[in-house]
Amino acid sequence: MNTAIKRALQVMEYLTVEGNREGDGVSTIGRLLNIPKSSAFDVLETLTELGYLERSDSKRYRIGSKAAYLGLEIMAGHPFLDCAHRHLDLLCRDTGFTALAGLEFGSNLVIADKVSSRDAMEIAGGIGTVKPIHITALGKAILSCYPDSYITSVMGSNCYVSYTRNSIVNPHQLFNNIRKIRKNGFAVDNFEENEYVYGIAAPVFDSMHRVCGAVGISAFVNEIRSADLEAIAARVMECAAAITEELRRFAVE
Repeated sequence: MNTAIKRALQVMEYLTVEGNREGDGVSTIGRLLNIPKSSAFDVLETLTELGYLERSDSKRYRIGSKAAYLGLEIMAGHPFLDCAHRHLDLLCRDTGFTALAGLEFGSNLVIADKVSSRDAMEIAGGIGTVKPIHITALGKAILSCYPDSYITSVMGSNCYVSYTRNSIVNPHQLFNNIRKIRKNGFAVDNFEENEYVYGIAAPVFDSMHRVCGAVGISAFVNEIRSADLEAIAARVMECAAAITEELRRFAVE
């Protein structure tokens, strides 16, 4: 096996799935992947020159635009996304809020599609944005469909990074939230990633009854304050159910 190629793929996988949101330095990456620091530096710089990574002023590395583009090209053929966009259009129209679709990548959630209301402010990041799965309604909706043992293997048993005072910061809080999601059928981002942004999401299932993604809405606090949250949650679940049914019907056909 070619060592250089193996190390480059290890770096890409780590930064995509497990890396720090703000990027990681050479020493951290080398230590965690068991790559000598000088070799790690060569790999990181090569991937940066090619556009697959970005290097911040503080010399931290994170996934670059070219890698994100390739990921989106791969996602373009995802059955869930093939039929989700039309339903997101309807969800955005009916609620007046930004409608989103998300896919799980380990402990991260990727915004895979997005429809913004004409009157809505820019929100939630663009398509291809990667977020920690436990602070998003989309991510928690997906997690809720897995066994607790899988959630623990993905999230670990240590404390999580906090983004706001409402963020889930440990497994106990996460599983309490997961139980509520399983009971209600939808997940909420209660200003957990951004203290000004609220979200509601529900899981989508493929023809084999496996969770394949989630759809939902995001709104700023001033937009959501006067909204009928129960009605919005019902509309989000209706959207998810419609996509699930469409995936099931396509599989039969």
